[in-house]
Amino acid sequence: MPTRNLFIIRIALMTGVFMFAGIAYFGPRFGMAPSFELGDAGDSLRWVARVFFVIAVTVALAIRPKLEIAKPDKLAQYLIIGWAVGEAAALMGIVTYMGGGGLAPFSLGLMAFVFTLVMLPIPRARR
Repeated sequence: MPTRNLFIIRIALMTGVFMFAGIAYFGPRFGMAPSFELGDAGDSLRWVARVFFVIAVTVALAIRPKLEIAKPDKLAQYLIIGWAVGEAAALMGIVTYMGGGGLAPFSLGLMAFVFTLVMLPIPRARR
């Protein structure tokens, strides 16, 4: 897969996550987005968000060494899988925050996403 396509995929993932995070964070403050309470399910959802964080970091750390020796088609697959797992952690944190879970899962999810983006960069073209 060409580097340009990977760049477009990465930008699309980042745009979606950061726009959703902004709406979730600023929306209720301005009356634009609803917030809801999860009640007893909130504790479970907070634990699930933490598990997603650990999975995202673990996947990024496991994939990182494979990037050096991977063939170009496998490299694209590794990158997209790693970024998607980081995105899942971010979205889980955002949903937990919207459900009254506090800023901790929100922050952990976004940190996991950024961690996967930093640990799994798009390779530069070799000259």
